[in-house]
Amino acid sequence: RISKDRLDIFWGTLQLLPLICGGALTAVNYHDLNFRAAPKTMTTSNFWQHRILSPKTLNRADLIFCLSENTRHDILKFKSNLSSKLKVVYPGVESFPTFQEPLQKLPEKFLLTIGTLEPRKNLNTLINAYLKLKEQNSSYPFSLVIAGRLGWKSEGLTKLLKKAT
Repeated sequence: RISKDRLDIFWGTLQLLPLICGGALTAVNYHDLNFRAAPKTMTTSNFWQHRILSPKTLNRADLIFCLSENTRHDILKFKSNLSSKLKVVYPGVESFPTFQEPLQKLPEKFLLTIGTLEPRKNLNTLINAYLKLKEQNSSYPFSLVIAGRLGWKSEGLTKLLKKAT
């Protein structure tokens, strides 16, 4: 389809490029290299997809957007010859949608984490650390607020959250 549409540029936003890009310049976003750093946090099919295709994508891409300095560093450890292709670009937004009243009122002081609730986010460690902090200092003024959709292998996290509340 890329060849048929005669694209000038193809931008892969999910860390992979098509096997054939029909001569188009290519850019790709990279969030992490979890297939190397934390493979147990991935489904088997997702792990193998990235394990096989990521090296090809990294070599073929004309420009690689790293969504953190840490990702840039990880890519260079994996493929040291890619320095000139890497550009750190932090995700963000220019404006926010119209404000809606929250479903629940937030506490006055809180620590907030937002993201898919899955093992690689290490939320169990965050919750246990927070509970230990509250146990050691019951007057600690901040509440812990966790927001996001349930992801892959989140059963242990939901059990911990039920136990903690």
